[in-house]
Amino acid sequence: MKRRADALFVGIALLMLLLPAWGLLRAKAPFAYDARDAYIAENIGFRPELITLHARVSRRLFSQTGNEQVLLGKDGWLYFADTMPDFYRRNALEDAQIDQIASSIAALSQVLARQGIGFTFLCAPNKNTVYPEHMPCYASPAEGAGNLERLQAALVERGVDVLDAAALLRARKPEGQLYFKTDTHWNARGALVVYRALMERLAQGEPGIAHESFEAYDAYEVPLEDIVTVQGDLAALYLPLSKATETDARPAMERRYAVDGVMRSLSDMMIRTRSDANGLRVLVLRDSFGEALFPYMANNLGRLLFSRALSVDEAAIQGLIQGEEIGHVVLQIAERNLPTLL
Repeated sequence: MKRRADALFVGIALLMLLLPAWGLLRAKAPFAYDARDAYIAENIGFRPELITLHARVSRRLFSQTGNEQVLLGKDGWLYFADTMPDFYRRNALEDAQIDQIASSIAALSQVLARQGIGFTFLCAPNKNTVYPEHMPCYASPAEGAGNLERLQAALVERGVDVLDAAALLRARKPEGQLYFKTDTHWNARGALVVYRALMERLAQGEPGIAHESFEAYDAYEVPLEDIVTVQGDLAALYLPLSKATETDARPAMERRYAVDGVMRSLSDMMIRTRSDANGLRVLVLRDSFGEALFPYMANNLGRLLFSRALSVDEAAIQGLIQGEEIGHVVLQIAERNLPTLL
């Protein structure tokens, strides 16, 4: 009887080991060596099932996600592992590097100013910068200024207009949740907080500029049809088969902008919109955090150039605004990506 049990155990173990190879045996392997990793990831048998099983077991037994990119916080909050160096102050840029980035941005701002074009620097803070209280009990934020605080201070010293989104979002936390629990990004409410402050900057010196502020949204007077479900990018990363979603209440907005050409998705390298809202013409250089800002801005700017070409290179930006009569440039970048500005 014992031999049969041992044989059954060995058989099950061998089957579990061979299951991932099933898909590889059925697929045609690539000739190029550099395509090996993608080939394995795409064809390994039962990959999403095995990842999901591993994640559920890791969460139940060890209170971890089982994925090195996703950190399990309190009350179901998830955090991106790439933000931990900022949280622990382990990736601090040297003073010379902060000076280099700040000087480059200040030089760009001055060049634009001589052309009558405004400039605003906007850093989207990491989720654990705004919500450190939901981090695991073993993770405590380091004291002292990080890259975000140091760079913003250096920019202010050089006369660059800085929208301190981190301070703004921290102050507005009591009014409602501003980031997704299972995603790296701010939600529609967090984006609205930033949008309002940004529009105030854009409208400075432009009397009579009209734009929506969505006051009714603050009172949670939101029609039910404008509550959408979102699958968090972090949840999808470590639980690929999970159907769990979060709700994201967005203000009721009638689309009043038109898109030049074809817009495939908000991930397009360049999106150009126009509307009759006002005469503001703005170039936004942005990353994925900018996507939640897009519907607000497209509806409330006469001309919007929405670009993923994150750069402080003067020639590149001049190429983007050539012939567009842009009045303001916004550089929006996530806190974890600040070192890329070097």
